[in-house]
Formats: sequence, C-alpha cells, structure tokens
Amino acid sequence: MKSSYGYLFEIEYKTREQAKTLLENLYGANSSIILSSQYKNKLSNKSLENMHFHELVSLLKMVPILKESFGESYIRDLMQLNPIRNKIAHCSFINDKEFALLSRTYYLYENNFK
Repeated sequence: MKSSYGYLFEIEYKTREQAKTLLENLYGANSSIILSSQYKNKLSNKSLENMHFHELVSLLKMVPILKESFGESYIRDLMQLNPIRNKIAHCSFINDKEFALLSRTYYLYENNFK
C-alpha cells in the first residue's frame, strides 16, 4: 500500500502541475479567469489546486490543449484510477489488477511527461 500511495501522489501531483504549466503558458497568469469565462461551468470556476481528482480528470477532457497534451489514453487511465484512488485514500487494500493499472499509469507518466 505504501507504493500505491506514492504512485498515486506522484500521478496526481505531477498531472496537476503539468496542467497548470500548460494553461499558464497558453493563457498567462490569469488562466483560471480565462477558463472560467470561456467554459462557464462549476468546474472551470475552481482553481486547479482546489479540484478533486475526478474534477481534474474532467478538466483534462474538457480543455482542448490539455486533452491534446495528455492524450486520450492517459486520460482514460486516470478515469479508471478514480475508484482505486478512493480505496487508497480511505486506507482500503487494492488488488493486484488495480495495482498493475496504477503502476502502469505511473510509469506511463514518468516516461512521457517529464
């Protein structure tokens, strides 16, 4: 479980930071204001730092530059990680299949988004 938590933390933290960097490079320091005016929904009114994991994944699917940069395969893996994330966050054990998805997603990120 210790490895699972570490992988999950790295995936979530680095994905959030990469998304923030991409948005700031595209829209500047006021990227959250621009997103809010461009998409006009509850999700776009939240800062990246305050988004829950499932909201972050929804943002990646919603914003074209993020969807393009992260890719549909990675985003799909993140969607599948949500129930695994919930188990880890609530100190429940995950099975071998769930750990395999988590570690595969971790290594995919490490190899493609450094």
